[in-house]
Amino acid sequence: PVVAESRVALVLVDSALALAWYWVVLRVAGRTERFLQTAAAIFGFQTVLQPAFVSVTWLFLRYMKDPVWQAPVSLLLLVLAIWMLAINTRILRSATGWGQFVCVAVVLLQSLLGRLVETSLFPEVATPVP
Repeated sequence: PVVAESRVALVLVDSALALAWYWVVLRVAGRTERFLQTAAAIFGFQTVLQPAFVSVTWLFLRYMKDPVWQAPVSLLLLVLAIWMLAINTRILRSATGWGQFVCVAVVLLQSLLGRLVETSLFPEVATPVP
């Protein structure tokens, strides 16, 4: 579990990394004028869906070893993750004009990079839940 003092720092690092990532992506696409709109869309949809994602993740961790609830909760988490990926991809596609496949790859790469940075700066994030 993340220590209380690390939570604020984790959110700040994650937000700064997302802002930097989308700035670079839009710069590569030659669409830096769309940065504010893209950032607002990304942070807006994540703010709306974060409570659901946190709740479903908690359910997943809680029922991960329960034979009855493991499959339904895993499916719910998968559906929510795919939905979030689709929304993020659509926002990026509108901002850059790139194809769907490229945008999916960019979003997944950003997620992977974010996770790597988080676990290197905050090792307690990578600690498995007992």
